[in-house]
Amino acid sequence: HLITIRVIAQICCGYDSSVDTAYEREGMVDIAFGQQVVGNRIFFKMPIFNFDPSIRKLRKKLDTMYGVLGDVINKRNVTYRNNDATKDKEPDDILKALLDSGCDPQEVLEQLTTILFAGFETT
Repeated sequence: HLITIRVIAQICCGYDSSVDTAYEREGMVDIAFGQQVVGNRIFFKMPIFNFDPSIRKLRKKLDTMYGVLGDVINKRNVTYRNNDATKDKEPDDILKALLDSGCDPQEVLEQLTTILFAGFETT
C-alpha cells in the first residue's frame, strides 16, 4: 500500500510522501482505519455520532490529514502561484486543476482527501 500512497500523492498534488516514511506509514494506517470505521457504519447501517469514540478518533485523524494537505496547498501557492519567476513551472496535476477551477480551500481539501481515500481503497 505504500506504493499506492506515493503514486496517488504524486498525481494529486506533486507530493513525494517517501521523504518521511514513518509519517507515510502512519497516514496509510489512518486511511485504513477510516475506511474500516465508515465501512462498518455503512454495512451495519449504523449512524455516525460524534460521541462514538471511533468517530472522534477518525475526525481527529482527518483534521491531521487536512493540516498536511493544507501545508501542501500553501507551499504550492508560495512556490508557484505567488511567484512570477516559477509560475510557469507549476506541476500539471489534480491540485492545479482544483486551484484553477476556483474551488474554495475547504473544497480543495475535501476533494484531495476523497481522491486519496478512493485511490487507496481501490488498489
